[in-house]
Order: sequence, then C-alpha cells, then structure tokens
Amino acid sequence: MGDGFWRPLFSPSSMAPKDYDPLPEHKDKADSLGVAGIRIAPSNKDIIFAVFCGYVWRSADGGRTVQRTRFPQKRFNPNGGWQRLFNPTVDIHPVDPSSVLVGTWGEGAWCTADGGATWRQADLPPAEGTPDGQEGIHLVAFDPAQPNRVYVFVAGLGLFRSDTGPGGKFDLLAGGPTRSSNIVPGPGGDLFVCEFSKDRWGGKVWRYSPMAGWTSAQPKREAMTLAFDPRKPGTALLVNADGVLMKSDDFCATFAELTGWKWAENGGEIQWMGGLSTMYPAQVKFDPNVPGQAWIAQGVGVASANIDDPAIRVQDWSAGIEELCAWSTLCVPGGKTYLAAMDKPFWRVDSLSAYTNDFRFPVLEGNGHNADFVAFATWMDYAPEDPRFLVGVVAPGQWSGPGYTTNGGESWKVFSGQPEGGWGKGGCIAAASKTNFVVLPSNNAPGVYTLDGGKSWATIKLDGKSPTTGFANAFYVGRKNLSADKSRPGTFALVFTTLSGNDEYLNVLGGLWLSRDGGRSWTQQLAGLIGPPGTKPREVAVAGGDARQFWQCQLEYVPGRSGELVYTPHADLSADRFFWSQDDGKTWAELHKSIRNVRAFGFGKAAPGQARPSLFFWGEVRGRQGLFASFDWLASEPRLVSRFPSQMLANVSCIGGDLNNFGRVYVGTSCAGWVRVDVEA
Repeated sequence: MGDGFWRPLFSPSSMAPKDYDPLPEHKDKADSLGVAGIRIAPSNKDIIFAVFCGYVWRSADGGRTVQRTRFPQKRFNPNGGWQRLFNPTVDIHPVDPSSVLVGTWGEGAWCTADGGATWRQADLPPAEGTPDGQEGIHLVAFDPAQPNRVYVFVAGLGLFRSDTGPGGKFDLLAGGPTRSSNIVPGPGGDLFVCEFSKDRWGGKVWRYSPMAGWTSAQPKREAMTLAFDPRKPGTALLVNADGVLMKSDDFCATFAELTGWKWAENGGEIQWMGGLSTMYPAQVKFDPNVPGQAWIAQGVGVASANIDDPAIRVQDWSAGIEELCAWSTLCVPGGKTYLAAMDKPFWRVDSLSAYTNDFRFPVLEGNGHNADFVAFATWMDYAPEDPRFLVGVVAPGQWSGPGYTTNGGESWKVFSGQPEGGWGKGGCIAAASKTNFVVLPSNNAPGVYTLDGGKSWATIKLDGKSPTTGFANAFYVGRKNLSADKSRPGTFALVFTTLSGNDEYLNVLGGLWLSRDGGRSWTQQLAGLIGPPGTKPREVAVAGGDARQFWQCQLEYVPGRSGELVYTPHADLSADRFFWSQDDGKTWAELHKSIRNVRAFGFGKAAPGQARPSLFFWGEVRGRQGLFASFDWLASEPRLVSRFPSQMLANVSCIGGDLNNFGRVYVGTSCAGWVRVDVEA
C-alpha cells in the first residue's frame, strides 16, 4: 500500500463479518490468536495461504481480503513452546498456486490441489511429542527444481519424501536427524535441515541429496534457521536461537561467525531497538533485489542486515507490528500516561505519532538500563502529592524487581528493602503517598505494606494476628484487587477471596477490607461476595453470577470522589454484574442493569458539568460485547464505541481513560499492544 506500515492480514478490514464476529472458537486447536504459518505463492504474489485459529485461510488479492478455506480445524500453537519458531509449516507449489501443503502440530500434514476447496491428509506416520510437552510438528517443503517432489519433516521420526506430489507415497529418508527447526530447499535440488537439539547447542546442519543421501556439518553454534543467497548459490546465512549470525560459502560444509554486528544506532523504524544487542529469530530470507541483504523475522518484529557490508548493521522494519502483551494503563492527573506490559515492562507515552517511546524498569543498585531486558510487569500507581513519583511491580530477578521512579519514569530504582520472605512473582500495588504503599503479590505470597518508601516492609494481617496470604494464586491472573483513595492519606481498600475444594468461595476473612492507617490495621467492611444479588455464594450462583470471585477482577476508587469504589468480579461467567459503592465498600449497587461481564474499566476526564469522571469499559450491554463509554455516570445507557477497537482482533486486557484529555481512552490488548481511541461527546 506504499505508506511504509505493516497491516494485519486478519482484521475487520480484510475479513467477512461472519469470519470474525465472532472469531472461530480455538477449542484445543490453537493457543490464542497468532498466525502459525504463512506463504506467498512463488508463481503469483497475490495469492497467500496462512494458518489462523486452527484453520487455513486464503487471499487472492495480496492480503487486502482473506477467506477461510474448507480445511478442517487442526492443532497449531503459534504462541507457545519452541515449535512456534519452526518453519515452514505452509508451502505452495512452485508453479501451481492451487496446490498447497500444510503441517500441523500432531495432526498430520494436509494438502489441497484446488486452492483449498478440498483437503486430504498426507500418508505419513504420526509425529512424536516434543521435550517441552507439545504435540510434534510437521515441516513441509516443495522442491523448486522438481515440483512433484515434496518433503515433510515429521517431529521425532525424520524427513520423508514423495516424488508424486503431496498426495503420493512418502518414504522415510533414514540416516538423518529426528528433530528440526527449519528445512530449506537449496541450490541444485538438495534439501538442508537445521537440527534442533534439546539443549540448543549440538544440532548439526544436514544436507540431503537425492543422488548421494545425507551429509552433515557441525557449526560452532546450533542454527535455528538458514537461507541461501540467490545471487551466490553456495552462500548461506545462518542464525542461532540467541541471534548469533553465521555464514557459509560452501553449501554449509564450513561456517564462519559474523562477529561485530550491531543494531543501527537509531534502531530503525522503532527507535528503542537501537539499544538491543541480540535478537531471537524464527526465519531468515534473502532479498532477491538487494545484493547481500537478508530479512530476519525475530522476537520483536522484522529486521534486515546486509552481510556483504564490512560492518553489519541490523535495521528494524516493524512499524505497524504491535505485539506487546498489555497488562495495565495508568494516567496520572496533571502528568503522563504510562503502560505496563509483559516482557518489556514500563512505557511512558511521550509521542502519539512517532515510534520514539521507550520502556524502562526498576534497576538494582549498580545496574543500568538494558534494552535486551525481558520480564513481565503488572501494575503501577502514583503518589497523589507528586505526579512524577510512581511505583510499579516487575517480576523480581537479578536485574529488576518492584520499585519506584521520582522523575516521571525517566529512570526507575528497585525498592531498597524487601519483605522478609521475598517478593511474590507479580501482583498489584497501590500508593497513598510517596512513602506509603501496599503490595498484594501473586503466587499466594503474603500481602505487605511500607511506611518509609520501601526501606522496610511489614505483612498484612487481616485478622490482626497472622500474615494473610492467597490474594492471587498465579502471576498470569489479572487480579487488580487493591486501590488507594488519593483524597485520604493512608486509605486503602482490598478484596480478599479464596476457593474451597468444590471450587466455591468460602472464607470467613473473605470480603471487602479497608485500612485507614497505611496498612497497619484493616476493617472488614463487607463479609462474603460483593453483590447484589447477595453476599453468599449460593445466592450469587442462583442469579447466574460467579460464586467464586477469585480470578481476574478489578477494584478502583473513583477519582475525586472520596469513599466511592467501582468493582468488576469478571472471571468467566457472562452474568457477572458491574458494581458501585459510595461507602467504602459496605454496600454495593449495580452501576447499570444492562451491563454484564465487564473485563476491564477505566476513568477519564469528566465531561463539562459532570461531578464524576467519564467511564470506559470493555464488557457486554444487553448481550452485545464491545468498548463502551458513559459521560453521565450511567444516568443514560452506555454508548457503544467499538466492537473491535484493535484491527488485529486481539482480546482486550485493560482499559485506561485519559484523565487529562476528555474522551480519550487507551485500550490494551492481550497480544497487540494498545489502541488509542478518541470518543466524541
């Protein structure tokens, strides 16, 4: 399209409504959204086949539109395990774009001869499972020199060949490897195989010749993927799992490491990538039009490198590709907007029109910022007396941990002290001042508070006697069960629930708790579940609500409204209500009778003449799911803003209203970053 931005192949703009509204159920066939394989037809660049949600899809116009073929849903896992990096799982006949071969995870290889109208399974034995617990993958390739010759690598067994097309008889080519991350047709009709070993260190590069059989060579580093330069038939670029570049000029008989390569100083299209020192590749291809230039699909996008240059510089080309897993959004009144993500923790939104934003994380004493750093972050909060003072939770480790910033996120430090038993794995945090914070860790660690800015920590004792544990069972559960009232120093509210053996909430300490002294002591404002229809599990269950209220939830004080709380118990039941309390959680009412199943919500700047902030939420209104807004505190029915705010069709994970710009909301997604939406009053 000529504007220098990537666009998603699967989006409301490219798909028929019946194909995405709703999306096909994953069942056990896909581990969330993601494309498990894609191929452009060598003989017709407008034809694309790709795997999405366990199905095979086809585009006949270069990706502008895409339709689901009649391929029966099979297992593909594009997001988990080492096999997500293996290639190719889709290949297309060199001269006949209607002939396609697809490899699944543990459910065989499948082929079509009519562009996807009909499919049949190739005659192959079942793959063996992988060391990391997945169903074994099938890698597939047509021979460009002999189009009727087809290769399928079956995990755990080895390479198979058919000389009568994908529907013909396959024979095992004995003597080769039994695990592979990449198979590549090479010059002269040979096939090259990157062997994958359990420790990712000892795998060889294997070469299969139809005339001479197998040979192999051992590079210094195990190659994850390789590609041959079409201008120099014997020259190959190889990349290992940690981004080490290697080159061979003799058909992978010997190898030389390409040392000294660096990311371009400005990164490329995404500037923060200039600070990287490595990459995590999945596939490499040479550019047929630019001598020596290779394109690398890697962990944070697409990059290029020219291996003919004496000083190799890796350049990013990822504008438009959004893959951050959004966890939370924080808009500070009178300050900036901040984002927390898994893998790359805290982001400050300085620009809405350029790729100049950068991430930060709390650093341990003696360490500095490192763009290669990977750890998940959960929540942040701000001190009401200083919009530049923030606290946040990052998974603890040798580089980072929960911490704070005094300069608006320019730099972060790890708290100087930590709880006696150490930090939990994640969890949420709230700040009542620059010295008073509460942390409710995940992985069933005890809740803690500090009154001296994190130098020392004490455990929360809801019963006044014993440390309270079990605020959240796992780091990956989005449980925001804590909030600070910014208008009253030392005031915190929290939700505490645990499960019994029959998967039901039963705990005398369960309910809504309030502290007015910074976390030292707590009062049980409400015992049981937050309702209506009631506070007892059976009452809630009979009404169709979640009788557990233990998984994902969100509790927030309403900005500028002392004592007012909003809560969603969202877990996995569509009848869950949306609640509001005006007395610090003693009593609750539904915000609006039409609202159900709210996954996340956020507050925005109040509309003119309104006493309360704007309210944005992702949920259902009268059975219709989407992003909704209310500018009159639900005096009228909420307004549908968008059914699909993300063009990548990603699930919504968090909502953050902008308290400084009326009508603006940031929508975080589970796998496609954030979307900024401006809503007119």
